Amino acid sequence: MDSTLIYEAISRGSRLAIFDFKYKLCSYMKSRKFGWPKKMPNRGFFWTDLDNFKSCDKLLDRVRNINYSKWLKIIKRYQDLCPIDKDNNNIKQIIKNNI
Repeated sequence: MDSTLIYEAISRGSRLAIFDFKYKLCSYMKSRKFGWPKKMPNRGFFWTDLDNFKSCDKLLDRVRNINYSKWLKIIKRYQDLCPIDKDNNNIKQIIKNNI
């Protein structure tokens, strides 16, 4: 399945591969495909909905073999899935305003 940890990892620049098969297991999960609630394609550079060995192996090779600077350029397009506040400035400002 998935969790916000996937989206947080993307926002932090972590290298990962996503196998989005859950909707094939549970029909009610169709609306919770990778990137939800955004409309995302079924397959991308680092994710797939195909559940066969060849497809998964190809995806893992692609993610494993790309250099890190190119990886960062690719995932930059998806960092809005879970924006992060690296230095916690938002929460610091909220605390400051309410003390």
